[in-house]
Amino acid sequence: MTFCVEVEHVSKAYNGKKAVDDLSFQIRRGEIFSLLGPNGAGKSTLIRMMTGLIQPDAGQIRMNGERVLPFKKEVKRYFSFLPETMSLYPNLTAGETLRFFSRLQKTPPAKWDEVLEVVGLSGFKDRKIGGFSKGMRQRLGLAVALLDEAPLLILDEPTSGLDPYWASRFKEIIRQKNREGTSVLFASHDLYEVESLADRIAILNEGKLYYLGSVDDLKSKHPAEIRIRVRFETSQDPAGLSREWGVPVTRKGDWFQLICRRDDKVRILRSLEKGGRTLADIRIHETTLEEIYRAISRGESGGTPGSRSYGGR
Repeated sequence: MTFCVEVEHVSKAYNGKKAVDDLSFQIRRGEIFSLLGPNGAGKSTLIRMMTGLIQPDAGQIRMNGERVLPFKKEVKRYFSFLPETMSLYPNLTAGETLRFFSRLQKTPPAKWDEVLEVVGLSGFKDRKIGGFSKGMRQRLGLAVALLDEAPLLILDEPTSGLDPYWASRFKEIIRQKNREGTSVLFASHDLYEVESLADRIAILNEGKLYYLGSVDDLKSKHPAEIRIRVRFETSQDPAGLSREWGVPVTRKGDWFQLICRRDDKVRILRSLEKGGRTLADIRIHETTLEEIYRAISRGESGGTPGSRSYGGR
């Protein structure tokens, strides 16, 4: 059977308030899937249900067609998990920690050194975790998650506490695991991280599914403007360019700036060097996931949570 995760009408409430409200979607084999949403949107609650840490009030989660809930230890073979904050024994060394988890997961000892090398902690193998920084503990947590060759890697805020270099390295590690055939589910507040990594995203808000699909599809469906700045080798008339392209064109020094719709972008770019013009430089800014997400958060998206499940399952 093709590996996938199916979330079927899952709900969870605390003190009468729903943290997750009738969520349904699938994670396909071999894809990188991201959960996105503000604090309290239900991301971590959903992940805790998927990993068996808490039980839902309603609904079911399946991995490879097998029911996850109520949680059975046999389901653990389908995933590895890195929580946002991993509890580690401060008096154990990094090497002892990996040995402990390796025995629990029945992975070969050769794997210990391999994963320590991947997360850059080979030189700290014999150092106690109590002296580790938050970022080093996070990297060790990833090493633990990488011990098991499970088909699904679940990461909750994986780059929390990491410096820019290791945040970038984490993304490289995730991409490499994905190239090797591992499906990846991660929750993140880092919109650039989500945009650069995820094949598909699920945006949650107040426990409901607001959007399901790719970042590119979200951009194409969201009202967006593209800003183009160009500089030519010879002098040009802004009014003439405006008439030619059908959009307002302003001039700032040597640069000409225009704002167009996505549908007009290719037409305008093709015309830049027509009529004997020679292009000296160009800068293009397209709407980012961060800008769309801000608009959604401000309620400028033209819908309410649950009303825009673009892309289906």
